[in-house]
Amino acid sequence: SWFKKILLASLIGAILFPFVYLGAMSFMSRWAYPDVLPDSWSLQQWEQLFSTRGDLPQIALTSSLISLFVATFSTIVGFFVGKWMHFHPWKRILLLLTYFPFVLSPVILAAGIQFFFIKMDLSGTLLGVMIAQLMIAFPYALIVFEGFWSPAIRDRELLVVTLGGTSWQAMWM
Repeated sequence: SWFKKILLASLIGAILFPFVYLGAMSFMSRWAYPDVLPDSWSLQQWEQLFSTRGDLPQIALTSSLISLFVATFSTIVGFFVGKWMHFHPWKRILLLLTYFPFVLSPVILAAGIQFFFIKMDLSGTLLGVMIAQLMIAFPYALIVFEGFWSPAIRDRELLVVTLGGTSWQAMWM
């Protein structure tokens, strides 16, 4: 019994350690590599975070809105395109192409598309960031939702339409 308690405490400690360490790092300043602990501790980072002069609240809001848009768009469009892709005759080829952004290293993918982003004046813009994030999020949504569709779900959808329901009613059944 004591072994299980020690194992559980160790597991909880291992899970919480990165968060506690990151929190402690937010108070560290002037910390050189070979030293185990920093030379001094300060609240400078926290003061900068909550100062009214900084752009951090606006940056955090912009980042959150970009993430919300990319997640929402990928989920909604991925749901419908995943359905189309699942019942397409070339399903296997399309699914294989969907894995392409994950096969390449993100650095190689970014370096490959950076030329086109520069030519289209998207590099460093809000739209460019959204498109770059969609290039990873959308294929992931397709992979998730393509696996959702099955012949049984298609049969239920056809049953709703056969009984007089619309295609939208079949979608929300």
